[in-house]
Amino acid sequence: MSRDRRRPTRREGASSPAAETATRATGGAANPAPKPQWRDTIDSFGGFLTLGAVAIALVVVAAIFVLNRGGDDSSQTSTDVSADGLMGSAVAATDPKTDRQHISDPLQLQIPKGEPPTRGPHFAVPQNTGVYKQAVPDGNAIHALEHGIVWISYNPSKVDADTIKKLEDLGKQYAVDLIVSPRPDNDRAIDIVSWGQILVLDKFDKGTLEKFITTNRNRAPEPFVRTTTSM
Repeated sequence: MSRDRRRPTRREGASSPAAETATRATGGAANPAPKPQWRDTIDSFGGFLTLGAVAIALVVVAAIFVLNRGGDDSSQTSTDVSADGLMGSAVAATDPKTDRQHISDPLQLQIPKGEPPTRGPHFAVPQNTGVYKQAVPDGNAIHALEHGIVWISYNPSKVDADTIKKLEDLGKQYAVDLIVSPRPDNDRAIDIVSWGQILVLDKFDKGTLEKFITTNRNRAPEPFVRTTTSM
């Protein structure tokens, strides 16, 4: 008796061995959906992690830039130079050979009696521009004048609180170019000086003070050098 050899029948919906192999290789999907265009673009730049790292780096750089512009900042440099005649009275060098010499001994300073110095031997560190509640060292202030900075000093016993407030406001207005500080050794109420020039006032005169600042700033042996202090 002959055997009945029947071919195996395929159940409806069953996949072929080749298709099952492809399915296993692709994680269960024989025909995965293509990535959207936006994902291809992101992947071309290194993916989400790379873009995130770049974004964080940019934020850090921006923060450093902003912080560096505040407080002490030698990049805040005034470049304005007037062509008008210098204001104030000229002060000649006591000794031209030592007029710009750096010293460490305060006894070597050449300080005129009753008024702030405008030039001469000075300390190696310049005074920062800004508004000060206490007197600043003459030796540091002279060095600042050499850099083209203007210095307003006042005798606190000869001006009232309103005048001091106005002088301090002027110091904030011209923060890059100006030092404002008390100086009890002054004979007059207000002295404004630049390198080699001095103007003395008995009372606050904003127009005259502003004219001196804008005319005399940066007209010095080493102009445009600035370090500022927070106010």
